[in-house]
Amino acid sequence: MSLLTLASQTDQLSTGSRVFVGALLVVQIGLAIAALIVLLRTSRERLRLLPVWGWALVILFISIIGPIVFLAAGRGPEQAQEASDGQYPGQSSEPGEPGVVPGK
Repeated sequence: MSLLTLASQTDQLSTGSRVFVGALLVVQIGLAIAALIVLLRTSRERLRLLPVWGWALVILFISIIGPIVFLAAGRGPEQAQEASDGQYPGQSSEPGEPGVVPGK
């Protein structure tokens, strides 16, 4: 039974159960929206296991678990882009400057 089906039958639930179902519904919708935004912003090369449309279906149709699975396992590590001078963005070659780790 999905949360939406349970939420539509609230006349049969106690007040505490209504609050619990309402909170779960808010969490489910919030997770789905957040996961969809992350999915749309993630480069295609970083996606693991499924293409974009596959992850969208998982996020939308597997209640609370789908967005959590995508956020935990659906993306590979982000690749740092090295600048043409061999430094990463924000890294300074001057000692004591922000962005520089001493000893490296």
